[in-house]
Amino acid sequence: MCATTRNLVAVLCALACVAGFQQQYFRIVPRSLRVHEGSEAVLECAVANLAGQVQWAKDGFALGFSSVIPGYPRYTMIGDRRHGVYNLRIVNSTLEDEAEYQCQVGPAQMHKVIRANASLTVIGKCVYLRIVNSTLGDEAEYQCQVGPAQMHKVIRANASLTVICKCVYLRIVNSTLEDEAEYQCQVSVLTLG
Repeated sequence: MCATTRNLVAVLCALACVAGFQQQYFRIVPRSLRVHEGSEAVLECAVANLAGQVQWAKDGFALGFSSVIPGYPRYTMIGDRRHGVYNLRIVNSTLEDEAEYQCQVGPAQMHKVIRANASLTVIGKCVYLRIVNSTLGDEAEYQCQVGPAQMHKVIRANASLTVICKCVYLRIVNSTLEDEAEYQCQVSVLTLG
């Protein structure tokens, strides 16, 4: 009789545990960001009921579970692990950082794998803005040209990249003193797929 009672208690405890069990889930889902070249980007990720290990991936390449990411000296995983916060911080953003990122939480015990995506867009700086010709009352033409450092992107195995390089012009016809202003040109990587 005593063994039967113990088995019944064990079954009831197991059922109570399963009934109260909650899967790990994203408390804060990563959101896509647009940042200016040279600035800091922080992709947020917070997990509730965390049981598995957390890592970030960039364009499908896993960055690892450590807060210091080997091979990516400008990347760190920051946050409060006790509260399930695993943000990816990228300092001094460059056009090479523009990618699809994924916060990945691995399986553990009865917890399933969960993943959430966010893209990072880096708005590049204009290398120079050159006045082609300008006379008051005449036509003013400005040229924005990007340098070679901004026109390349890391190419992974079995991938191809087509670069369409184009100078961007701003033309002001019949310029007046009212046209005097600060003009800005922004560059972004275009991925053809």
